[in-house]
Amino acid sequence: MPTEDKLEVLAHWLKVPSHWLRYGEAPKSKKGESQGEASTAEEIMLLQRWRMLPVSRRKIVLTLLADLSKDS
Repeated sequence: MPTEDKLEVLAHWLKVPSHWLRYGEAPKSKKGESQGEASTAEEIMLLQRWRMLPVSRRKIVLTLLADLSKDS
């Protein structure tokens, strides 16, 4: 297990919560819900890719998600 300072650097580099790196889950709020942006590896990957998109492409993705969620 890396030291806390190295864990923080790694978390910053990966843009993920250090708590997630250490324990595999996002920290819980008082209500029992995740505080962070993402808690699973899949959500983190999705968020990282989202952040790389230009604004015009983000709008396309949001429109597609809205359409897909209407079907469910």
